[in-house]
Amino acid sequence: MNDHGAWRIEMLANTSGFPISLGPDEFGWHFGGPGLNGKTVSIRWAGPETLAMRAPSMVVLEMRKDADSGAPFAVDEAGLVVFGAAGPHADKAIRRAAALIRALPDTPLAAFREKTKSMPATTEEERLAKQRIGQDIFRASIDDYWSGRCPITGVSDRALLRASHIKPWADCASDERLDLYNGLLLAAHLDAAFDAALMTFDDAGAILLSPKLSEPAKVLLQQGTQRLRIADAHKAYLGRHRARFQSMSG
Repeated sequence: MNDHGAWRIEMLANTSGFPISLGPDEFGWHFGGPGLNGKTVSIRWAGPETLAMRAPSMVVLEMRKDADSGAPFAVDEAGLVVFGAAGPHADKAIRRAAALIRALPDTPLAAFREKTKSMPATTEEERLAKQRIGQDIFRASIDDYWSGRCPITGVSDRALLRASHIKPWADCASDERLDLYNGLLLAAHLDAAFDAALMTFDDAGAILLSPKLSEPAKVLLQQGTQRLRIADAHKAYLGRHRARFQSMSG
């Protein structure tokens, strides 16, 4: 890689979520950053004005789904993320990789342990302080995973969005509380119905509504909705939620 080519990659990565340049590796140019739990990406030229990025496998799996849904990058048969090096979408793939690394299951847990390692939890007030930190980390990871947008309505106004646990916080093991696959980012009216088990999703992402809902409520909850994109890791949590939904709908 010539100096000019390396400089272009470095500038793009450093402004798109990977501010630490780690130099060349066997693939290309290597980058990391704070808040990424030691995870890195490597980027190289794949052709004129085309870049290829090697990322952690879980990130690539999610980015392949993004690509299938029309994102401005592709994932090739070798599992490399391929994208244009110039234009208005040049940073999208790298930013998405950084967001997914921050969101994927072990990173939020590592962040929580680091932030609370010196905090006592002997009183109710101390336990609540740790819980608030966990909930803030969970919200940030859900925001990253869903790109700050309700996947059903497309609403991106932060004040109208809720980071919803699928399996309630009180019922979770500690790791489940920070597992992004135990969460959805929903518009407030959908979150209210979901939390009350008056709405759920099947494994294909279609909305299921309780017969207890009024017709106006059903119209509202189905208005302008899209099918939820579900990862395999969501399915166990959603299966539990559907069981609660069915028991309350009977």
